[in-house]
Amino acid sequence: RLLRYMSELRTLVVSILSSIKALVSAVALLALVMYVIGVYLTQLILFHRLDMGCGRTSVCDSETDLELSRMYGSVGSSVMRLFQAVTGGLDWSDMSDPLMASISPWMGLLFCLYIVFTSLALMNLVTGVFVESALKQATEDKKTYMIRHLKNLFEAMDIHCNGQISWVEVEAHLNNPKL
Repeated sequence: RLLRYMSELRTLVVSILSSIKALVSAVALLALVMYVIGVYLTQLILFHRLDMGCGRTSVCDSETDLELSRMYGSVGSSVMRLFQAVTGGLDWSDMSDPLMASISPWMGLLFCLYIVFTSLALMNLVTGVFVESALKQATEDKKTYMIRHLKNLFEAMDIHCNGQISWVEVEAHLNNPKL
């Protein structure tokens, strides 16, 4: 039982290690999408503040404008908020309500499209790539293990050490539990 558990643990570790390249690529793609949307939102909020006469550094009186500046005032904070929205660390309505109130109700739809794209399309793609890579590595690992096991078994069956297994040698090992 312990050997079976260790074999499964080994398969898991090997699968995770072999999937790191796919995982890094998927995280880079997700980061790129969040960065592009973050730049767009930060620029949009800056233009909105300039249109309202708030300027880049001066403070607007509206609570919604303060919330917009806090959430989308810099590219870093925008990307962080977008990451939190995708991973469940921040409620979507907390992010979209100020956009809809100050900029346009269409911003809610745009934000929903971002969430749908990243949550459904991109995250499922990441999961699929990760699972496919892990399954491929697990299959290869199982084949390697089986070949090694068969080689050891055939070497044990070759009584005469001549590189060939005769019928007599096979009959001598029929009661062997490894066979």
